[in-house]
Amino acid sequence: MASALRSAAERETPFAAVVVLTAAGPAPRGKEALARVRLLRQVRPGLSRWCRGLAFVLPDNAPGEVAQRKSGDRLWGCPTLATRDVERARDWARRALAGDA
Repeated sequence: MASALRSAAERETPFAAVVVLTAAGPAPRGKEALARVRLLRQVRPGLSRWCRGLAFVLPDNAPGEVAQRKSGDRLWGCPTLATRDVERARDWARRALAGDA
């Protein structure tokens, strides 16, 4: 996921993305968590500049309250949405790219 987002940002053109997450597992810890933080720090400037929206499609076993709210705009550096509905995510991403989200 991160490499695809980095590539999109490096194109230096506005974009929106739908990220389908396949499994909700335990939160990363230790070296894995640090690697994810470093990666996010590398990608975030490009997302802040070029990404108009990231829609995350959560797996069925994700906590219910997470799927009902916007997720991490400040974390990612661009508008975000978390949902279980892939069509809702696609529609939201299209509207975000058009500036209507």
